[in-house]
Amino acid sequence: MSLPLTKIYVDSKFKTPDSASSSDFKFQLQHNVFLPEDAAFYIDEVSIPRTWYSIETNINDKLYVMWQRATPTVVSYISQVTIPSGQYGGTELALAIKTALIAKFTSGGLTDLGVTYDATKNVIKFDKGTGVTKNFRIYSDSEIPVVFAEVSSVDKSNLQSINDVIRVEGTTTTVDLSTGATLSTGFIDLTNFHNLYLSSPNLGGFEVLGPRGEPNILRKIPVNVDFGYIIQDRSLSENDLIDCGKQALSVIEFQLKDAKGNLIPLHGGNISFSIIFKRTVKG
Repeated sequence: MSLPLTKIYVDSKFKTPDSASSSDFKFQLQHNVFLPEDAAFYIDEVSIPRTWYSIETNINDKLYVMWQRATPTVVSYISQVTIPSGQYGGTELALAIKTALIAKFTSGGLTDLGVTYDATKNVIKFDKGTGVTKNFRIYSDSEIPVVFAEVSSVDKSNLQSINDVIRVEGTTTTVDLSTGATLSTGFIDLTNFHNLYLSSPNLGGFEVLGPRGEPNILRKIPVNVDFGYIIQDRSLSENDLIDCGKQALSVIEFQLKDAKGNLIPLHGGNISFSIIFKRTVKG
């Protein structure tokens, strides 16, 4: 028995009208396809526009800090600060963080804070500036659920923090900026997503696990181009076959996510790829 088809070209531009987006879409076949018991497939000829931003709304736009005013009285504030979504360089991100912090703590008396990008070390540094700052601290993802435990507006299961970008992790320290000391982030990583994961809830035998243990991954796609370019990923081997025997295909669902399970915001871009079908030898 021959395969009913050997290849499907998928392009999210031709997603069904009820699809959520180009990274969460349904693809309608022109007729139902019934696959034999020994059918398998792999994903090839992947093309994805690198159109997501270094900071994305509700994905990694939250900064969790403690800011302490020195005068006229010492008052501490622990807050979640939102950074505007956008594609940033180091200097632009430092300015966006500074602007957001001043806006957040204006009512507490903050008028200035030194936030600068150090290109020699690729870090962002915080100093007192000309303001009234005493202590300052950025909390890591492991600290946030504890520090913000009583803050109902913070979703402890989905922090949406910027820490993967500014590389703040582990146990952080409080720095007294009023002494002339500075606080530095880790090595700035503006790539945001290093690998993308193409998955489907209704195609494949679910024998491939993702980084969080999710059992429906079809392919991992490395991000190897800069913002504004096209990721082109080809299969190097047919050994990545995924079983799809005895499946009936009509409407196939696809999702493109990052390692944390966030859908990739493509901002109007479309992804395309091929599904190559093969027959396997049942042992």
